[in-house]
Amino acid sequence: MADGAKVAGNTLLTDGFTSRGEIRLNGACLNRNLDCSSAKMLNRRGFSISAAGAIISGSAYFCAPKIWSDSTVRSPFRSEGAIRLSGAKISGHLTLDEGHFIATSFAERTEVTAPRTTEAHQLRAVVGNGIEVGADLNLRASFVQGAAIFISGKINGDINSSDTNLDFPGQESLTLDSATIGGEAFFEGIRTTGIIRLAQASFAQGLRIHGISFERNHAPQFLDDEYAAGDDLGGVACGVYAPNMLVGGTFYWKNVTASEVNPSRIPCWLFLFGAKCTSIEDDIASWKTLDRFDINGFVYNLPSPPTDIDVRLIEIDRQYDTERTRPAEAALQLM
Repeated sequence: MADGAKVAGNTLLTDGFTSRGEIRLNGACLNRNLDCSSAKMLNRRGFSISAAGAIISGSAYFCAPKIWSDSTVRSPFRSEGAIRLSGAKISGHLTLDEGHFIATSFAERTEVTAPRTTEAHQLRAVVGNGIEVGADLNLRASFVQGAAIFISGKINGDINSSDTNLDFPGQESLTLDSATIGGEAFFEGIRTTGIIRLAQASFAQGLRIHGISFERNHAPQFLDDEYAAGDDLGGVACGVYAPNMLVGGTFYWKNVTASEVNPSRIPCWLFLFGAKCTSIEDDIASWKTLDRFDINGFVYNLPSPPTDIDVRLIEIDRQYDTERTRPAEAALQLM
C-alpha cells in the first residue's frame, strides 16, 4: 500500500514483476513514469492495481516493453482483476498495448452453462472514469476480457486502438460515455463480441471505425447488472452504440464485417440517434453488415451528392419495413 505516496523519480514495476493481491497508489504523486510493462498483477477478488486520483507527471505503461526499453523481460503485461485509474491525471500517454486485461469473473475460469447476471464490478477489466490523459490513450494488439470503461474521461490527444480483441459477448465491452477526445479516435482492425459505447462522447478531430469485426460466435456468459444499452437495442447485442455523439471531423464507417455464425442470434447494431458529425465517409457494404441501425436525428454533411441513392433507400426499407412506415428524416440522412 502506497496511497498518497510521493515519488520523485520513476515508479518501476517491470522486468517480470508479479503481484498477488491489490497494489494501492491511490492519490499518489509520481513525478515521472508509472511503468508496469511486462508485469503480472493478479487479484481475482478485486483490483489488481488501484491508482485512483493519482497524479502521474509522465506516462503510464501497462503493456509489453517498448522497443526502446532496456527491460530484460519481453513478455506481455497481464492483469487479472480490475485496473483502477478513476480520477487519475496522467500528463503523458496511457498505454495499454500488448496486454491481457481480464475481469474477475472471467479470471475465475468456472464453467458457465447459461448467462448469469453478475455484479458490474466483477466484470470490469479497466476502470478509468473521470481520467485525464495529457497525450494519447493507446490500446493496441491487446486482449480485454470484460469491460474497459472511461466514462467522462478527458483525452487531450488521440485514441489509438487497433488489432485488439474486446471479448464481452452481448454486453458493453468498451465505454467512453461523455468522454472528450481532443484529437481523433482510431478503431481499426478491432474484433469485438460486444458493444462499443460512445454515448454523448465528443471527438474534436474525427472518428475512424475501419476494418472492425463484430464476432458473434459465442453466447453471453455474464450479463452486466448495469447494462444500459439494452433498453434501446432490445437486449444483448454487438456493434456501436453512440446516441448524441458529437464528431467534429469526419466519421469513417468502412470495411465493417460481422461473423455469419451467430448461434445466440445476437443482433449487430449501429445506434446513432441524435448524433452529429461534420462529414461522413462510408461504404454500403458496411451498412449491409448490420442487422439493425437507428439514424433518426443523425446529422452530417456529404462532401458531394451520393451516386448510390437507390441502394441506400433499399437499406432504409430493410431497416424500417417492420415499423410500418419509412421515416422521411432517416431516408434523407442515409442519402
